[in-house]
Amino acid sequence: MKTTLIACSIAIAAMFASTAHAQGEVGDVPKQQKRVKPTPDQRAAGKAQRRAEGREAAHTDTPGETGPTPTAGPTQHYSKGERVAARKTRRADTARANKAGEIPVEGEVGPKP
Repeated sequence: MKTTLIACSIAIAAMFASTAHAQGEVGDVPKQQKRVKPTPDQRAAGKAQRRAEGREAAHTDTPGETGPTPTAGPTQHYSKGERVAARKTRRADTARANKAGEIPVEGEVGPKP
């Protein structure tokens, strides 16, 4: 029991000593100085500067790193007959290329043997 009590007291003393040493000055490194709060005039000046920077950033047109987004050209509307004709020609071209073997046949994992 004595041995356990002595071991516990040494461990507790070591814990207190390490925290006390960490709170004080160590070697040539002084404690950090307390931060001085800015005056209301300094705060207002900083706020005005940040506001001006934010306003300028909001008004510039750089949505991404690549530059401004391209605008869409004039939209072209096709009639239903034109869409049906285009679909028929696409399907016919695809069927012809598929029968001629121009379109490679691949499975989910790779080419079929």
